[in-house]
Amino acid sequence: MKKSRVKGDHVTFNTLVNGCVYGRQLEQAYQICMDAFSLKVKLAGDVYNNLLQNLVNSKDSTKFEWAAKVCHNMKSIGIEPEYNIYSKVVKQLYGENTNPQPGQYRKFTNSRRNNRDRALTEKNY
Repeated sequence: MKKSRVKGDHVTFNTLVNGCVYGRQLEQAYQICMDAFSLKVKLAGDVYNNLLQNLVNSKDSTKFEWAAKVCHNMKSIGIEPEYNIYSKVVKQLYGENTNPQPGQYRKFTNSRRNNRDRALTEKNY
């Protein structure tokens, strides 16, 4: 698609990502997913979650980093990853620390909640 300069739609990208995941070609699935983000093509939530689940199940640290990037991009376009997958990614990246330091999970916080809380504290009542 890149060589022929064809821009796919969400159906094309959904099919490509799912096909690569099904064929256990996770690196290609990840690259196609990132291409979709860069082209501002929004995939179906179950496609993202399917990719994330397979990245997490691979137990490869590089693939956990990919999963974190996919989660971050999903959140930036307003799609929440499944909680159980998201928690596995966070635990793998930051460890199973039961008493995290303030700001340790800042990278993965819900930006809408933070914006709401910030707006409430900035208003002068």
